[in-house]
Amino acid sequence: MYPYVVVTPCNMKPGVEYTVSMHLEPVDNMRYKYIDGVWHAMVCSDAVVDETRMRYQHPSTPALGEHLNNKPLIFKAAKLTHVRSTKKELMLVRSMHKYMAVIKVTEIIPPTQTSQDETITAEFTLAETAFIAVTAYASEKVSK
Repeated sequence: MYPYVVVTPCNMKPGVEYTVSMHLEPVDNMRYKYIDGVWHAMVCSDAVVDETRMRYQHPSTPALGEHLNNKPLIFKAAKLTHVRSTKKELMLVRSMHKYMAVIKVTEIIPPTQTSQDETITAEFTLAETAFIAVTAYASEKVSK
């Protein structure tokens, strides 16, 4: 995925373990077409392929808060595909649909402190990352 999504966590509690992940969320349920230099929403079409295949956990997490605080996390290994795969770095998208990145920060609370496994989660939608997934080019000029 290029350009890479870069986030810098802050106010993370020292001694607490966190995971940071990114998933793609459909912006709408429209299929887009590029006509005369402009993107046009054409028809309604489900953009969600498989939610479990649209997530990518940053490889340096889980990690303690003191290791994450004020240090950039670059999601450069996250890759997009329109083909189903078992590779964990591949996020499945539908061609000609619009998506945006959402960063999810999960605080891991040890089971010894609660009656069950619990987590505290915060999500940050990055509207500036909106993009249309293109998996093939129809233009002969581009594909040559």
